Amino acid sequence: MGVVINFSVRTVAGFTYPGLEEFPVVIRDANEVLITFAGSNESGSSIVAGDINRVTGELWANSTMRDDANKQDRDVDELLAAMQAPTQF
Repeated sequence: MGVVINFSVRTVAGFTYPGLEEFPVVIRDANEVLITFAGSNESGSSIVAGDINRVTGELWANSTMRDDANKQDRDVDELLAAMQAPTQF
């Protein structure tokens, strides 16, 4: 899995699901420690929200996939990536 953070357009890309097109995930807030993001597809049946810790490199995300036909939600809350953060001087 690869995640691309684009501060110029305030997006996080790389959240894809089998059978679904990638949808926009927007940076909601960013500071020296955290980048917070959220987004959904047009129908609202797939939602991703989470944060990236800029110090530790951990990326936590919650994804919800709604199945309107069966009136069910599937929530997944997990640590998606833990990368070595570059040393900052």
